[in-house]
Amino acid sequence: MSSLQLVPPHKKTVVESIIEQLIERIKDGTLKPGAKLPSERQLIDMLHVSRSSVREALQALSAMDLTESRAGDGTFVKDLKPQFYLSSDIQSLSSVLQRQMYRHMNQARLVLESGIAEIAATHMTPETRQTIADALHAYEAGASAISEETGWPGHNQVHQAIAEAAGNPILTPILQSLLAHIPQSLRRKTLLQGSQEEIAHRIAEEQEIHLHLCQAIMQGDAPEARRWIEQHAEHEEHLIDAYNTEHEGDSTR
Repeated sequence: MSSLQLVPPHKKTVVESIIEQLIERIKDGTLKPGAKLPSERQLIDMLHVSRSSVREALQALSAMDLTESRAGDGTFVKDLKPQFYLSSDIQSLSSVLQRQMYRHMNQARLVLESGIAEIAATHMTPETRQTIADALHAYEAGASAISEETGWPGHNQVHQAIAEAAGNPILTPILQSLLAHIPQSLRRKTLLQGSQEEIAHRIAEEQEIHLHLCQAIMQGDAPEARRWIEQHAEHEEHLIDAYNTEHEGDSTR
């Protein structure tokens, strides 16, 4: 536990400061799931606070489902729930937690978007077909505007147009929530690293996946649409690995 660094509270209330510091140590990976927190006595000495403040903070962490107390053994960090990730700034998490979170999101998207694509393909109308075609056109036009600052304009609009075409008002905001939690840096950094040839290849691969996906849906081919969603998820997995490899490399320099 010697690597755990805490400082005396200096803002907000004493209890809030203790909670904030411990949550930050969970986010940055200092306190991993399964890790044992310092004892009450150790926290009191470390933070220079009262026993009641420490106990209140520990009770709050337990109520937030971040820790659990084991009789005679101490307090331990629990496996983190999705709500913790989704309520956090993902890029404030440790690289290990980021990789885990991105993969969970990608898996969730695969499950969700496979169903969305199939429903959309079997419920095509002239209007929804045109909406998807317009989104795809904007996405393809955005290839010339990809940059470190803007990412790829129109990418999320393609997926949202497909979700809206499914006609289920519950699915669209769920997908929007998932997409909103995936930072643009994940896509732009991995797309734009390497030689010009490598960058061109990645961009072409992204375009091909989205083109075939949209074509399958607009043609009403549900099995083919599912196949391209699976291809998309595999491509995203490669982006996640590349991003985290670079990110972890930066953190060791």
